[in-house]
Amino acid sequence: MGGSDSSGDDERRPARGGQSERGNKAVDTQKIRLERLMQNPDKPAHIPEGPRDKAPPPPAEFVRFYMGSSAGAGSGEFHIYRNLRRKEQNRMKFIEDQAKKDSLRTEFEIQAEKNRLLEEEKTAKKRAKRLKKKSKKGSKKVKTGTAERNNESGSSESEEEEEDSGTVTETAIPTSSANSQTPHQTASNSTPPVIATTNLKTNLTV
Repeated sequence: MGGSDSSGDDERRPARGGQSERGNKAVDTQKIRLERLMQNPDKPAHIPEGPRDKAPPPPAEFVRFYMGSSAGAGSGEFHIYRNLRRKEQNRMKFIEDQAKKDSLRTEFEIQAEKNRLLEEEKTAKKRAKRLKKKSKKGSKKVKTGTAERNNESGSSESEEEEEDSGTVTETAIPTSSANSQTPHQTASNSTPPVIATTNLKTNLTV
């Protein structure tokens, strides 16, 4: 007896993984469904629509003349009239609710359109401002590039002028030295005649 009860308890216990067989079956079914969906991922998934408002039935022929609910012939007409009146009230309430929903929907669409136009206007202003700023930055870059080029060209021209002036001074130095040497040469060249005249004078005196 005891062994049979223990075996029955073992069968009722969940698996060691912490999930019962029922839980494993649910996981397996979910896995199968996901695999089936992933076999064709381009297929659109079916999304069920929400509950729709069920329109009431059209009004029946209204009972204009009815009798009271007292016992007697034709006493059931009052209950028919009451039921028809309830249905008509429900129908009118449905129509009013639909009209209210339509008005709210139109107001929402108008407000959404206004908000969309405002957002488009804001984005257009920001876009124009951004493009203007970008164009200014590009023009500044162009100006700085031209200024740098002008500076480079001016520096290169000044360097060339300095080189040219250096060559001129170098060529001018020998001419000045030559001019400075010419008086000495003339003096040296002019000394012999002076000596000759002195010799002649000494000869004459003697």
